[in-house]
Amino acid sequence: MFTRRTNIPWIIAGVAVMVLLLTGVALAATAGGTGPDDAMTPDGQWKDLMPGQQHWYTFRFDYDSARANEPVEIRIYSEPFDAAVLTVHNEQQAELWRQEGEKEHFGCCTLFNEDKNDDGKPDFALWSGALGASGKYYIVVEPAKNVTSPVHYRFEITGKGLSYPSPVAPQVGAPVAKPPAKLVERVISSLHGTGPDFAMSPTDEWRALQSGETHWFKFHFGYDEARANKNIEVQLYSEPSQGAILTVRNEAQAALWRRDGKHEWFGCAMPFNQDRNYDGNPDFGLWSGQLRISDDYYLVVEHSKEVKETVYYRIVVKGEGVSYPTVAAQAPVAVAEVEKPEVVAQPVAPAMTALMGTGPDYAMQPTTEWHQINSGETHWYAFHFAFDDKRANEPIEIRIYSEPFDSAVLTVHNEQQADLWRRDGTMQHFGCCTLFDQDKNNDGKPDFALWSGKLSVSGTYYIVVERAPNITGPVRYQFTVSGDGVSS
Repeated sequence: MFTRRTNIPWIIAGVAVMVLLLTGVALAATAGGTGPDDAMTPDGQWKDLMPGQQHWYTFRFDYDSARANEPVEIRIYSEPFDAAVLTVHNEQQAELWRQEGEKEHFGCCTLFNEDKNDDGKPDFALWSGALGASGKYYIVVEPAKNVTSPVHYRFEITGKGLSYPSPVAPQVGAPVAKPPAKLVERVISSLHGTGPDFAMSPTDEWRALQSGETHWFKFHFGYDEARANKNIEVQLYSEPSQGAILTVRNEAQAALWRRDGKHEWFGCAMPFNQDRNYDGNPDFGLWSGQLRISDDYYLVVEHSKEVKETVYYRIVVKGEGVSYPTVAAQAPVAVAEVEKPEVVAQPVAPAMTALMGTGPDYAMQPTTEWHQINSGETHWYAFHFAFDDKRANEPIEIRIYSEPFDSAVLTVHNEQQADLWRRDGTMQHFGCCTLFDQDKNNDGKPDFALWSGKLSVSGTYYIVVERAPNITGPVRYQFTVSGDGVSS
């Protein structure tokens, strides 16, 4: 029996996340800028924009024939320069986003040079245009394409006839509008293959598998004494060779994964050489075995840790008694079903897997295992410290090792700093690992990065790992936490 443990705490929180995602329930009374219905008021202040985020703002324009030809002007400044994109939308375009998740706009800021800096380079991005009708308008700010780090931005809006409506706080207990049907279908479609409840049917088509992804497939086996001694055979072809791993699981092992994210399997495809290529290299991965119980079975394909690039693979399943669930049966895509919280609650593990480490509320437990961090990612970990007068002067020590050397940055945060990040994305810390040389290698070079400090208050503390600036390739890291009073 092979096992691999994945820590997935706070399962109930995962249910809430999925319900919020698919029902649009607003918990805060203040505008969050996540869409036109909780759009913020432009204030000219600098704000942080994280990768994948979009910030919505709203203003009102009152048309007057006397100012028909006077433009409204919007200027956006960003750090890094040109890292934010600002678009302008009318009410009809906002409604299209509500209904279908489609984003259309009638205006977009483009680079503009005022020569204020006398350097010949653009000073900001500008949109200027005349609005021909009274109504509500929206501004959306997003990171530019290929921007993977946080963006700092602010914008100014000027013109006659402008006013700014105050955000309306949602009423407690008020009915909440259902999400757009096409948006719900899109969310469910994105879950296909992410777990046993959204498993795909095996086909011999080639598929792409990105680093860190896991694809689930399902087939049914009908036992018959006539085929009791006949093997089921699963072949896995991949490019590059052995770039993917395939395991075979039963329903009980799938249920274990649903419950706590634990991976167990009873079969694994091993390299097999048919000598078709006469080169001594495996032709495919093969699992061959006999199934004794009529039931659903699962094939799970994962990206090999030794391979960094995209892997392409296909699966061939052979054997008597094998059948495949229909598309309708393998994933409940009907909107009426998906919108019910009790149905949405089922795929908790896939939702939590995607969210793990993305913030303080989904922080992982520190381990000494090696992890890979990709461009634009931030990995959060949490530990608890219990203060005691006896250990008041004993430091906590954190060491981080990375490959390539010094390619990962580790910072330490308290609960107040984590809450600041929750509120507005501001990242503050009270500790940061710095290079340290133990001379273990006798080479005069640092051996790892170290933070050592004393904690004087009991509570939860957070460790955040990020890629160092200007690092472009894959980064692997591990860290250790030691000290009295520390627990997971």
